[in-house]
Amino acid sequence: MNWNRVLLAALVGGIANNLVNFLLHGVVLSGTYAEYPEVFVQGESNPLFFLLVALFAAVILAILFARTRQCWASGAKGGLFFGALAGALVGTTYFFDPLTIEGFPYYLAWCSFTIEILGYAAEGLVMAFFIKRES
Repeated sequence: MNWNRVLLAALVGGIANNLVNFLLHGVVLSGTYAEYPEVFVQGESNPLFFLLVALFAAVILAILFARTRQCWASGAKGGLFFGALAGALVGTTYFFDPLTIEGFPYYLAWCSFTIEILGYAAEGLVMAFFIKRES
């Protein structure tokens, strides 16, 4: 395992995932979140923290992808599938929100679930360019 390539894949993949999440949560769904102030009211937060968490998760995911690379299809297809599965795993946690947060709309759990799949699929796609399958 080439650690430089794994860390580079994590860095670029984590940024890609964070961009997808920013666009879909921060731009596309921002109006929807504003409709539920009783659920989504909070102070301003530093966007750098979101990026740091995404990069931390990306390092773990890149190591897992590199260690199991031979199990996935070569090229972009393998990265997309790996990322989509990782996103589905992470996204299932959003189905606890309607159960634990009063006023959290159930359809937003599905929206967040889908966004996680898209974000991690983008991350997996990027990682596949850096972490190649051995012949």
